[in-house]
Amino acid sequence: MIDIQISQTQIEIGEQVKAQVSWQVDGRQPDEVRIEVGWRTEGRGTVNEGMVGEHTVEISEDDSFATPWKAIETTVPMDAPVSYDGDLIRVLWAIHVRLDIPWAKDEKADEYFRVLPRRQ
Repeated sequence: MIDIQISQTQIEIGEQVKAQVSWQVDGRQPDEVRIEVGWRTEGRGTVNEGMVGEHTVEISEDDSFATPWKAIETTVPMDAPVSYDGDLIRVLWAIHVRLDIPWAKDEKADEYFRVLPRRQ
């Protein structure tokens, strides 16, 4: 199970997205937890995507797995696209988490948020 808690679901471009990610795995513990912050398009035409932040938690066999959580902060660049939900295309922002579990199917989760243009 992966839980992603974003402090604000709407942020302005140039601000930081802050989140806390926690996970709990039955059976095998993951070798690493990869957390990515980025955007992608959906709709007609070529799919585009970009990543603005990446965080990795490496877990060794010696770890007691006592702290299965990570707080992240990533700044959305000023030249990044803002969220858009049109008829032909959408621009979606998300925090994507993947647990790399050895010899098993990786667990994945996404939590979406909106990036708004700056107020003047």
